[in-house]
Amino acid sequence: MMQQRRNYYIIGSVLLSILLVPLSGSGIISLKWGIVPFFGGSALIAVSLLWLSSCIFSKEMNSGYILQVFRYILTAGLITSFSGLLLLSGSYIRYVAMDRLSPHWILFWPLVLVACLIFLAGMYRKIIQGNVETFKRWERFIKREDREPRSFLKNLWEEVILQKQLRRESHIRWLRHVLIFWGFVSLWLVDFAFAVITKYLPIFGWPPLPKDSAVRVGFDFFLDFFGLMILTGTAVALLWGLRVRRTTQKIYTDTPTAAFLFIVAFTGYLVEGLRLAALPYEPYMGYSFLGNFVASFIRGTDLSFSSIHRGLWLFHVFISCAFIAYFPVKRLVHSCATPVGKLMQSQKTMLDKKVKGVVSGLLNPEE
Repeated sequence: MMQQRRNYYIIGSVLLSILLVPLSGSGIISLKWGIVPFFGGSALIAVSLLWLSSCIFSKEMNSGYILQVFRYILTAGLITSFSGLLLLSGSYIRYVAMDRLSPHWILFWPLVLVACLIFLAGMYRKIIQGNVETFKRWERFIKREDREPRSFLKNLWEEVILQKQLRRESHIRWLRHVLIFWGFVSLWLVDFAFAVITKYLPIFGWPPLPKDSAVRVGFDFFLDFFGLMILTGTAVALLWGLRVRRTTQKIYTDTPTAAFLFIVAFTGYLVEGLRLAALPYEPYMGYSFLGNFVASFIRGTDLSFSSIHRGLWLFHVFISCAFIAYFPVKRLVHSCATPVGKLMQSQKTMLDKKVKGVVSGLLNPEE
């Protein structure tokens, strides 16, 4: 009954959001109605994950209650973010119609929305639905009183963050993985903060950041720096893949994914370079060191920057969203699944009880 009620709530919330899109598109409700639920929903998703961590670091409260609250908060966060994306799409359509935005922006939020839905569906199918039977086999051995928080934190630091085991096995694979994984995560976090501070807070009355302010040029520098990490990591992956393509090490390569991500990162720098090249040079542009490097080759030429920039920007947005949707399909999904497995391996007491339970079942099949 509760599951059915939750499904009705989800369907009703989605339908209500869809009905509100014409209101945001017509201007009856403002852009703020899309911004607040989108970022509020993102915050709820983060809170749900923090709440779930209490299963590991605390013995207070019943586990069933913690999981139930987690599901409610996570569901509310996903629905709220989804609603925000729909309302933002309506507002962007209106701004394009009013000539306040270039027409190519009309595609941005719908593409992000579709990519996120495909990503979430794929991750659910791969990580959750695909491991239901495994969880059922483990369920009777997972007791909160057996948890080992210190071992969990140790494995989190050494095997998930620093990737020590992978470094022992292969320095080149470790370098590739660290550059791509942490470059991607860091770029996403910085880009998220950049969008909030420079694009959306001014809508609520915050003073916009000057382009040469310390915060703004700091964003410019780190966006280029973390993008360079991804570009370097994918280049290393592609070159190493060519080197080992006829050896047993080939099983550790994923050339199509590396090439895909390389194109995403490379076109991002081309877009940034074209944007900067269309403007007279100013000292603050130097902090976007790679974008400015690209711009230095084309600034002052007779190229039609606006048309080239718009076309390349659309291509970059499309392949970026395609990559988000592609993430659960290939080996990249292991960047999420593998850390979970390593964290479970840190729980020695649970593992021992599982082994004893399996052995007991084999020796006493009638029990």
